[in-house]
Amino acid sequence: PPLPWTLALLFAKNLLESCHPADVDAGLALLLAHHVYARGGEIDEARVRDVVKKNDPRVEAGGTQIVFPSTKAQRPQAVSVDERMIEDVVCLAVERAKGREPSSSNPKLFCFGKAGFLKRFKGAQVRMGYPIPIFVRHSARHGGATKDFSLKGRSEIEISTRLRHADPKTSKIYLQDTAAMALLGDI
Repeated sequence: PPLPWTLALLFAKNLLESCHPADVDAGLALLLAHHVYARGGEIDEARVRDVVKKNDPRVEAGGTQIVFPSTKAQRPQAVSVDERMIEDVVCLAVERAKGREPSSSNPKLFCFGKAGFLKRFKGAQVRMGYPIPIFVRHSARHGGATKDFSLKGRSEIEISTRLRHADPKTSKIYLQDTAAMALLGDI
């Protein structure tokens, strides 16, 4: 199911308050994934150089972007970061990555491994009252699209572009899920 923004914040807060560095990375990654509709593998493979700051000549639209060099589409794709809080999340992730691997010129943005993120994310759900965790990694992607469509008023075209689907019809599934949830009062 789509992960509502309020729960993403709650789970991320739980992870960020941990003393374990991998939990902190998982909390930051969750917030970023929700905002840029990232797939799990895209977040796992994100590196410091994939963050393109607003004053970088590589930026297409004038703001901070995350470039995913390896995607389902088999080509690099970029998504803009257009919320101040998420820009702060990105800056913190970059600082942490550089501090974790000072000798690397391009360290991974997050350090938790594929299984590590899911274990930590499910642990946060349990700690926050879900005895059986119902959200998976992809829930952040669905949740970000849901939030932006229903609360921020992003158009279908904008949502489809941020989702980076090869076929815009695929994006309709996300938006239909959003409409159905709104009718049920679940968001």
